[in-house]
Amino acid sequence: MPPEWIDQLPKDIQLFIEQIKDLPDFPRHLAKLADILNQRAQKQAKVAQRLAYQAWQLAPQDPMLRHATYWGVKKFIPSWHLPIVNDPERIGVYAQALEQSVRPHMSVLEIGAGSGILSMIAARAGARHVYACEMEPRLAQVAQENINKNGLADRITLLVKKSTDLQIGTDLPEPVDLLVSEIVDNALLGEEVLPTLEDAQARLVKPQAVILPTRMALCGALIGGAPWTKFCRASSVNGFDLSALNQLAPPKSIVADHGLVPDDLLSEIHTLFEFDFSQPAHHPASSAQLDVSVRQAGTLDGLLQWIRLDFEQGLVFENRPPTHYAQSWTPVLHVFATSRSVAPGDVVKLHLEHNQTDFFAWPLD
Repeated sequence: MPPEWIDQLPKDIQLFIEQIKDLPDFPRHLAKLADILNQRAQKQAKVAQRLAYQAWQLAPQDPMLRHATYWGVKKFIPSWHLPIVNDPERIGVYAQALEQSVRPHMSVLEIGAGSGILSMIAARAGARHVYACEMEPRLAQVAQENINKNGLADRITLLVKKSTDLQIGTDLPEPVDLLVSEIVDNALLGEEVLPTLEDAQARLVKPQAVILPTRMALCGALIGGAPWTKFCRASSVNGFDLSALNQLAPPKSIVADHGLVPDDLLSEIHTLFEFDFSQPAHHPASSAQLDVSVRQAGTLDGLLQWIRLDFEQGLVFENRPPTHYAQSWTPVLHVFATSRSVAPGDVVKLHLEHNQTDFFAWPLD
């Protein structure tokens, strides 16, 4: 007799599971099946999201409609666009890099124009012409309005396409002299920055073009204990042991800066993966093992990971805690399945992996 949970599934799924349930890696096969079914459901969900988005478009001032449809709107235009433009440190380092790199003869391509801010900074810095690529039509419309309001419509051409669909001779008259992009997320890779920049370097920029940022890296250190794990671990609450809840701990958790100081880290800081765009290169999916030495006693709960963007000329942006203000990029805690006590001199073996669009980490021992 099949387990009760199988008996509750649709018949066709039951039959398939019966065929694979005796395989030695059955849990992974089951997870893959779940992912396939989820992708099918997402196709229908995208239709619903598009309808909600269009309803918002038809009456953007209707307060009830805005509440009723925002769940769909944020799938196309995530709300982080607002904190991005209000992040002075991040905008500041991009602005300084463009001001140091742009020359009057240069043509510039921005991938992922968003509000248009970086394209406008490049134009202000003296670029001959700027091409702002933004694939989301509504956001491109907003960017165009911003460009017009700032009197730069004759210096910036907005391209409402994915960068991978741009063509030399059609969208761009020739390969550009400088490429700038801000298409990174908290774990660096989630907005397809690697395949996007690889494609752009191969087709859309000149051989010696300036790429901003020039290098990108994932950095991290071992961490654990409160307050870093308060949203992903449970122990004793009001006199009751709730640690069984940790079986449901997420593999990743976005964490705010809780006032971390360097001594809070359980290990030295390591560069986990680095990607160099100073020359055209391919950055395929990769995995590695890293031996991390513990430097102080504590409870090990996971790997705290952040990003580093190197613009050369001494310009670096890094959202390593602690920060003096709330940044729009936030460190990520890769939560290990179990906590453990560690002491100075212990070595934690980590498995590190990226598939070009996501980063994963877990202990091997």
